[in-house]
Amino acid sequence: MNDTPLLTPQAAAAAVAAALLSAAAQPPAQAAAWLAGALEQLADPALQDGLLGALRQAAEKHGEVLDALWQAWAETRLPRLEVMLQAFDRPAAQPLRLAVLSSLCLGRALALPPQTGLVEALLAACADRDAQIAAAAQAALQSMSDPAAQEELCRWVLEHDNPYARQAALAGGFAPRRPQERALFYLLTGQWQQYETLDFDARLVEAVYAAGSDSLRQQIASLARQRGWAGFVQAVSGARARRRLGKLSEFEWEAVLVILGREQRWEELWLLAQTAPPRWSARLLRSLAEAGWLPAAPDERSACQQFVQQSAACLQAGEPQAKRLQHQAALYGHSRQITALLHLPEHNLAASASADRSVRLWDLRANRLLKTLPDHADYVLCLAYSPADGWLASGSADKTVRLWNLPDGSPRAVLGGHAGRVSLLALAPGAAGQAVLVSGDEQGVYLWDTHRQHMLQSLRGQFNGLNALGIAPAPDSPLLVTGDNDRSVKLWSLPPPGAPTGAELRRSLLTPIVGWAISADGRLLASTSSYSAVQLWSLPAGETLRSLPGRANNTLLAFSPDGSWLACADRANVLLWDLTGGTQQTLSGGVGLTSALAFSPDSQLLAAGNQDRTVRLWQLARPAAPLSLRPLEGYTTPVKHLVFSPSGERLLSADELSLQLWSVDDLAALLNTPSHQLDLAALARLAQDSDLEQAQRAWLEYSQGLARWARRFDIELHEPGDGSAARPIPIGDFDIEIEF
Repeated sequence: MNDTPLLTPQAAAAAVAAALLSAAAQPPAQAAAWLAGALEQLADPALQDGLLGALRQAAEKHGEVLDALWQAWAETRLPRLEVMLQAFDRPAAQPLRLAVLSSLCLGRALALPPQTGLVEALLAACADRDAQIAAAAQAALQSMSDPAAQEELCRWVLEHDNPYARQAALAGGFAPRRPQERALFYLLTGQWQQYETLDFDARLVEAVYAAGSDSLRQQIASLARQRGWAGFVQAVSGARARRRLGKLSEFEWEAVLVILGREQRWEELWLLAQTAPPRWSARLLRSLAEAGWLPAAPDERSACQQFVQQSAACLQAGEPQAKRLQHQAALYGHSRQITALLHLPEHNLAASASADRSVRLWDLRANRLLKTLPDHADYVLCLAYSPADGWLASGSADKTVRLWNLPDGSPRAVLGGHAGRVSLLALAPGAAGQAVLVSGDEQGVYLWDTHRQHMLQSLRGQFNGLNALGIAPAPDSPLLVTGDNDRSVKLWSLPPPGAPTGAELRRSLLTPIVGWAISADGRLLASTSSYSAVQLWSLPAGETLRSLPGRANNTLLAFSPDGSWLACADRANVLLWDLTGGTQQTLSGGVGLTSALAFSPDSQLLAAGNQDRTVRLWQLARPAAPLSLRPLEGYTTPVKHLVFSPSGERLLSADELSLQLWSVDDLAALLNTPSHQLDLAALARLAQDSDLEQAQRAWLEYSQGLARWARRFDIELHEPGDGSAARPIPIGDFDIEIEF
């Protein structure tokens, strides 16, 4: 008979735990965390006691074991583990959030030293599932004596609208030290008496409001609307804030309308209606009409009555079409087909290339031919423009690329060495802000240092008939994309700007591709094949992202500048995808194939050049469906080229032999421009258009009246003898009047 005493369950558990904790195969903290997690699996209290005893001994030897046990408690909230840790009476050392939580559990919150991140950790603890810990965290925040911690707590109110921070700051009587932030703090926390004492004329909040984020402005507007705080109107639309009137959001204007109407501040409403953008001026005047209020001065009474009548007609007509295009000029000079078209905004020029072997520069101020560049010996097929370097490049069937200085068009260099006709040009970022010119013929791609006028690299023998190339921009390393007659697309890595030049093949997309486009940010490539779904690819990886609904059968694709729309020509229609929601729409209205696509810089207008000698236009806005606008006519042959100016104020187009210039007027921007900033000459030009729709005419007439009224006291300056138009100086609220 064996007389050796048996181990008790408690001792056995302790021995096993101690062995695991002392094993060299894993760190003690990791073993402790595993054992703490095993506690809830043990039903026998004796086994739990043994395990806890071993864990306590390990915690006395290793600080990281204690931190691991507190972490296990934070995740599991096991009662017996909490009792053991409370008896141990030592909080976790790190991380800070765990140190704060364990200190609160031990009732030691007041002993926590001031440090970065303490306020954030206490705020997190305020949401703890243990009501006692949450209450202790709130009490610790309220009793903070460190000025920096109090300031941080107030920032959590201002920047994050944190409810726990608000409650603690109010209970502790804290407020930011800087006057602007203190005024905003009083405002957002509803301490109106303190706010009005500090910021009686709303100047402090006005400054904060002008520099604040959209969410902060909406928060203030919502609070002001609920309170009926008239100081808000002064802050966002008063004399000192007139420059911001055109930037106020719809939510802010609604708050202004509600506050002025509720408080029956009709005089202020009338003053604001005279300077507000037409769209909101009309709504302000509607409130005056509903109240039956008119100004006392006879001239103002008459003007108010007229504006009320005009604004009522505008509101009844509804919102006008936002975009309006008017023909400016037709430019002739080429004797054979135009092959390329560029806008050169820095010089207010357009450049066109033609099969008549010339490049022509057009003066867009005077709408006339400036210069013909006739040095090519064969068709000119493509153009590229480097604004940073000040040159224009032209590629020709004579197997050369020529560089021209701008704006005079003088010859700069001839780049030879091509094996065939140069039909493709693109620009890649280079060293010191200088662009690398990429040219392509059917057999290869060439990279050029245009500053030293020599070839950097030739990629020949790797194509079966090069037919397209493009550059996907990237801050680290741009990507060269090439298309081939075998319907493959190749992705080439280009070195970062300033690094030794050398394009390397990154990936080939072997899916049959007949057309493709690159997004402006260089992150997406869209491709089409013969009557199939449009594919989206990620760049630079070249991985398939998704197929878009619908089928396309054309090589023409275009991304909107903001990347939210994708358009594709499909026989007589244009397919449009909303990439934010994945929906597809078919835009119809033309006859014959679409031969050119272009988005305006603000991504709100899509233009399609058509074989039926028209340009079709659609106004894009969410959630409304695309709105078809009046097509542009007057072309004698199919429209092959469309280019918007970077400002979006002009559309350049070309059929076979002529350039047609169109002004693009944004009526939506006009109606959101304060009346004292409206351009009377531009309004008069627009009003002369005989094809205006009813709503457009009503709003233009109303806007003209507002602009004239706003300028009735302006001073006009003329330079002596220059014959130029008068330059008005508006009289503002703080101008000085001098009597002679």
